[in-house]
Amino acid sequence: MSGNLTYVTFTLSRWVLTGPSSTWRKQLDDYYKAEPVFALLGGITTGDWEPVHRFCEDNKIPDLMPIVDYPVISESDWYTLYPSRGIRQEGEAAARYLQGMAELFKDRSVVQVIRDSRRAQALAAGFRETWKGAGRTPVREMVLGNGEQLTPERLKQIMGQDRPAALLLWDDASSLAALKGLAGSADRPGIVLVSGTYLGKALWSVPEELRELLYMTYPYRLPQEDVRYDRSVKRVLSGKMIQSFDQQIIRQSYITNEILGKALLEMRGEYYRDFLLDTIGMIEDQYFPLYERVSFGPGQRYASKGCFIVRLGKGQNPKLERRSEWVTQ
Repeated sequence: MSGNLTYVTFTLSRWVLTGPSSTWRKQLDDYYKAEPVFALLGGITTGDWEPVHRFCEDNKIPDLMPIVDYPVISESDWYTLYPSRGIRQEGEAAARYLQGMAELFKDRSVVQVIRDSRRAQALAAGFRETWKGAGRTPVREMVLGNGEQLTPERLKQIMGQDRPAALLLWDDASSLAALKGLAGSADRPGIVLVSGTYLGKALWSVPEELRELLYMTYPYRLPQEDVRYDRSVKRVLSGKMIQSFDQQIIRQSYITNEILGKALLEMRGEYYRDFLLDTIGMIEDQYFPLYERVSFGPGQRYASKGCFIVRLGKGQNPKLERRSEWVTQ
């Protein structure tokens, strides 16, 4: 191949995996046997990415920026570059944020109320392991079973028994109603933390009386600050309306496209798989849509390493308000 990209032709194959993830490895092997590829670009699933991750490790194939909530967390695997550490990154950020509030604790406990779901368990694990790694005392945990509702009475019992300095509620918006009695309570915790992504669209309709009490993890740039990137994202949509797409997915796809383009130009015709990864690792910090900062660095495998802690502002059309800087890993 020539070092001048003008004379290089790239082709794109589409691999679609079907059925349960336990069957994906054979499908991947069949695709690869029929048409060997240089790298995998993106990929998306709401479930388990491990079969694809392992396929890439075994065959030494780079996989750039798959859109997944549950990436494989590894300090030694090499070939998959993820946008972030996924859902658990919010729990990790919550722990690091609370570590800076020593005056809040004074021998008081931390309580995690955890919905029995994969998302909540990932959030809780991220918090638990980061908190323990900082030498903090163990966290008391309560699991909400399938169909079990958090009630004001149950929450009052927790407050009376533990008087926690911090309450972490890893659940969707269905548990917010139980918090209303805390706002004016003398026994309320110093801080209540929830996951902004777990709340989803309900984040924007948090009851007014809870907004000062409720802190949220938010692993993206604030929406009012991210709109300035809309013009660059629109350039790759061929005249289509940006509102027609999932805003996070289209931005993550844009980042993948930009990183690949920068890397190929820097490689100057030396198209080797490991060199692709090395080249991406040497790209300086980038400021793209969605994330506050994107960087890999040599040996790093998660591009966005931070998270904001936010509150919802007042009024009928509230904005998110920062309560922290970009809390990094």
